[in-house]
Amino acid sequence: MDYIFDTSSFIAFFSNDKGAGKIAKLLEKVERGEANGYVSPITLTELYYLYARKDVSLANDRVEAILFSKLKMVKIDAELTLKAEKYSNKDIPLANALIAAAAEKYGATVVAHCEGFEKIGIDLFDYESE
Repeated sequence: MDYIFDTSSFIAFFSNDKGAGKIAKLLEKVERGEANGYVSPITLTELYYLYARKDVSLANDRVEAILFSKLKMVKIDAELTLKAEKYSNKDIPLANALIAAAAEKYGATVVAHCEGFEKIGIDLFDYESE
């Protein structure tokens, strides 16, 4: 199984919040080459913004940890943008529409704690579910 990690999953992982252990296991699978993992540049932007408001050094550390992992960067091109358009009017934020489009393109499951993905027919691994 392949995974695309939403911003919420990294925040939970780095903060050791509920579900962090589940996220860690998925990231370990990616690092061992047992699964493909993807991250969107939008996710990195959101993470950097959220962490940098309090600590720029920590923001850099978090983003670098992701960049130096085996996660693959989603390429946001015209094809992906057009795929995202079909989700963007379904009551989900634009960043999630892009993640949904990437999940569809790569056949990946979204790792997040967000009802919106299931509502639009995207496979979701809710790391907070029991």
